[in-house]
Amino acid sequence: MRHVELRCGCCRSLRSWSRKRPSESALWYLSIVAVDPAVQGQGLGSKLLEPTIAEADRSGVTCYLETFSQRNLSFYQRLGFAAAARFTEPTTGAEYTVMVRRPGKSPRSR
Repeated sequence: MRHVELRCGCCRSLRSWSRKRPSESALWYLSIVAVDPAVQGQGLGSKLLEPTIAEADRSGVTCYLETFSQRNLSFYQRLGFAAAARFTEPTTGAEYTVMVRRPGKSPRSR
């Protein structure tokens, strides 16, 4: 998955963050990934993301994503992402976190 233009109320905050972040020659935005709650905790989310993370590592590309769920922070941290900024979505008032993963950042084992 490569960077795609966001078309939602959080675009302004995300663009503001991206202007402040260190310059990257390539940056991939990882968009929506979801696992049915009935089968969460079985490693399916990791299996969905690992091929893209491996490709990003091979390409030397930093990845970023947004999560509106505090519960997801530890999941993404195990995959090598770190929280970079928190914002409030202007339309709904929902808080979300931007997380970044630098190339070669080894995922932590479960």
